[in-house]
Amino acid sequence: MEPANLLAEGLEVAGVLVIAAGGLVAAFRAVFGLVGEHRDRYTTFRREFARALIIGLEILVAADVVLTVAVDRTVEASLVLAILVLVRVVLGWSIEIEVHGYAPWTRWRVEEGANQ
Repeated sequence: MEPANLLAEGLEVAGVLVIAAGGLVAAFRAVFGLVGEHRDRYTTFRREFARALIIGLEILVAADVVLTVAVDRTVEASLVLAILVLVRVVLGWSIEIEVHGYAPWTRWRVEEGANQ
């Protein structure tokens, strides 16, 4: 097996492990109440799991980039990669909006308002 294939498979495994471990840690903290009141537990669980999900998705996209660049250098593979990256960006934005209540590109306004 080629080194690029091994690297891509390793990244895929790492991405899945990050999502699974992040979900388990977030659930453990929520169930055993390591973060305070019930409402805080739910919010903290969602934020922690969302972070793990976003990081895991980024690692999975990296695996797809490695495969496309190093192994499958066709136009079709590049188009599939572009679609996957687009889906990941939209997922990341929607997760960010769901968890924080604002779009990622408006964060500076929210943080600026909190500092005043």
